[in-house]
Formats: sequence, structure tokens, C-alpha cells
Amino acid sequence: MTNGEVWEITLQDRKTKTEEIQKEQDGLARKLSIAWFEEDMYARLVERRPKYKEVFEQKRIASEELYNQLKEKQNALAEEIKLINMEIEYIEEKIRLGTR
Repeated sequence: MTNGEVWEITLQDRKTKTEEIQKEQDGLARKLSIAWFEEDMYARLVERRPKYKEVFEQKRIASEELYNQLKEKQNALAEEIKLINMEIEYIEEKIRLGTR
């Protein structure tokens, strides 16, 4: 296998990984929107339904924690994509220049 073939295979692997991460990010964006909405909903229900304040407050806290976890995951994926893009740039440069 030539260097050029290895570079092409590696480049394709990185691009595939980027696509997979972007799909995961899309799913996270949906989940984040839902968690944000639920947190807001429960906060308002705490105010509107004093009888159920404790229950809704627990649900609000759970939604807030979920939102924070999802946001952290989203940020980690964004960082991973940034790093993979740097790798892609390097590989493309190797291919363009044909250097070892």
C-alpha cells in the first residue's frame, strides 16, 4: 500500500467520523430543546400549582440536570469535530503536497 493510499483511507475515515458526530449532535440539539422546554415548564408549574410544588420542583431539577449533561456532551462533540477537522486539514495537505 502506498503512502497516498494510506492518506486517502485515513482521510475518508476522518470524514466518516465527522459525519457520525454531526448526526449525534443533531440528536442532541433536539434533546436539548426538549430538556430546556421541560425545565421552563416545570418552573412555571411550580409557580402556578403550589399544591404540587415539590413534585414539579423535583422534575424541574431533573430537567435542568439533563440539560446540563446534554450541553456538556454537545460541547465535547464540538471539540472533537474541531480536532478531527485539524487532522483532515493535515491529511489533505499531505495529499496535496505528496510528502511523507
